[in-house]
Amino acid sequence: MEEVRKAPGGEAQTHMTEGSVQKVEVPHGESKTHLTEETVRKLGEVPQGEAKSHLTEDSVQKDEEVPQDTAQTNLMEKSTQEVSEVPQGAAKTHLTNKIGQEEGEAPQDAARTILTEESVRKTLEIDKGSEAQLLSWQIKNFTKKGDNYACEVTSVVVQYAVDGVPREKTYVAKMNRVYGSGQFLGMMQTYFVREGTCYLEIFPRMSEILERYGHHGIRIPKAYYGSYEKGKEVLLLEDLRAKGFRMYDRRRGLDVPHATLVLQELGRMHAASILLERSLPNRSLNKTWDVFSEPWLEDENVRKMFQSMVSNQLEGAAEIVEKVPNYEHVVKWIRNIKDEAVETYFDSLLTLNTKFSVLIHGDCWTNNFLFRYDAAGVPIEVMLVDLQYMRQVSPVLDLNYFLYSSFDGHDRKTNFQAFLSTYYDSFKSVLEAGGAPVPFTYEELRREFNDNMMFGCLSAIFLVPTALSEDDDVVRLEDITDDNMDTFSKDRQQKFVRMSQRAGSALKDRLLDTFEDMIEAEIICERHK
Repeated sequence: MEEVRKAPGGEAQTHMTEGSVQKVEVPHGESKTHLTEETVRKLGEVPQGEAKSHLTEDSVQKDEEVPQDTAQTNLMEKSTQEVSEVPQGAAKTHLTNKIGQEEGEAPQDAARTILTEESVRKTLEIDKGSEAQLLSWQIKNFTKKGDNYACEVTSVVVQYAVDGVPREKTYVAKMNRVYGSGQFLGMMQTYFVREGTCYLEIFPRMSEILERYGHHGIRIPKAYYGSYEKGKEVLLLEDLRAKGFRMYDRRRGLDVPHATLVLQELGRMHAASILLERSLPNRSLNKTWDVFSEPWLEDENVRKMFQSMVSNQLEGAAEIVEKVPNYEHVVKWIRNIKDEAVETYFDSLLTLNTKFSVLIHGDCWTNNFLFRYDAAGVPIEVMLVDLQYMRQVSPVLDLNYFLYSSFDGHDRKTNFQAFLSTYYDSFKSVLEAGGAPVPFTYEELRREFNDNMMFGCLSAIFLVPTALSEDDDVVRLEDITDDNMDTFSKDRQQKFVRMSQRAGSALKDRLLDTFEDMIEAEIICERHK
C-alpha cells in the first residue's frame, strides 16, 4: 500500500485503486497536507496486480538506483546543509504508527514524529535548485529493529520535475525519539541539536579546510535540512544506498580491511577538528558552538540516574564470568568498581587535556559506519554516521570505544599495533598538510590509550550486548524516565545474562577477551593461581 502526498500545482502522479492508495491533493494556496491514521496505512511497494504509477520508467528519471538488499542497509542519518525551522502555524503532516510495515520496522512512536511538505520542499530546493518543482512525496521505512537506538530513521521518496521532466530522489529522515520524561528527554533533545549543528555547520567547514590542503572532505552523508522544534526534531539527509553503501553485520567483529577504513577516517576527522579550531577567531570549538556544553554530566541527579543502569550492567557481567575457572579476581574487581564506574566514565568525557584535544565521534561502533565495496566484495570507502555524541576530548576515547565494542578479541590483539599506526599516520598526514604541529608522538598516543583502557573496558560492557542483540533483546530507550530507570536497568541486566547463555552467542567470549586485555595491562590485578 502506498500513500502519496501531492504538492500544490502538480498533477496527480499516481493512479491506483481506492483500496491500494489514499491520495491527498492540496488545493492551490494551501501548502500542507494533514494525514490522519485513516489516511496512512502501508507505505511499502504496491503489490503486483494492483494499479501502478501513471509515470512509466521512460518518463521518470531517477537520481539513484536503490540496491535490492535495502532492508539490510542502515540508512544514514544525515543530509543537512541549512537549518530551516518550520514556520509557526504551518500545517504539519503527522505520520502514524501504521507507516511502512512492509518496508521494515516502523518507527516506534511514529504518531509523534512529523515531516512536513515545507521540509521536503526546502530539502529539494537546497539539493536540486529553485527550478525543481515538487510533485509528490511518500515515506518508506527501510530499517529494522536494532538498527537505530537514539533516533528514528526512515526515507522520503520525492517525485519532482525539472524543465517538465519528471524525476525521483530519495532522502533519509532522522527524527528524535520521543523519550519518556525528565533529564533523559532533555539530554536527547540537546544531542539532536548537536548532531544537526555538526552536519550543517561544523563538518562543512572541516571539509572545506581539508579540500583546501588537497584532501578529501570528511566522509559523512550530505545534510540538507534541519528543524529542532522540541518533540518534532528532524534532519533530512543524503540516502547513501544509491551509492552502494551498506551496514556491516553488527553481530560480527570487524576485520582488518573494514577497520583500516574507519581508523583512517577517524584520524582525518580528528586532525581536521584541530585545523578548524586553529582557524577560529577565538581558537575554541566549545566557545564557538555551545552545543558541546554538557552540564548534566556533572549533575548529581543525572549521575545517580545512570548509576543504576551502569551498576546493573556490571553486575550482569559479573554473573556471566563468575563460573569461569580462575576468574574470581575478575568478578571481585567488577563488583568493586560498580559504585565508581559512572564517575570514571563521565569524568573521561569531561577531561580536556590540551595536548590530546580533538573533536571525537563519540559513538564509534559498527552500526555507525556504512561501507561501499568493489566488485570483489572488498570494502573501499566508509561513511561516518550518527554524530549526536561528538565532543572535544582525547582521541583515544574514540579509539578505545571502537576497538573494544566492534572486534573479536583475537583480531584486536593481533592487529593492535597496526591499527594504532594506521590511525596515527592518517592523523599526522592531515596536520602536516595543513601546516599545523602534530601535538603528540605515536609513543605518547600509545601511553594515552593505555591510560584510558578502563574507558574501553566499560564501553565494551555497555556496547557489546547491544552489538550482539537479537530482535527480542533490543531495548526501547524511549521508555526510560527518571522514575523507572532502576526497573529498566534490572530488566536490561537480565537480558544481558540470558544472551550469554544462548547457543552460539559470542557475548561471553567477547567479555573474556576484554578482561584478559585488562589483566595484561594490570588494570585488573591479583590473578589467583
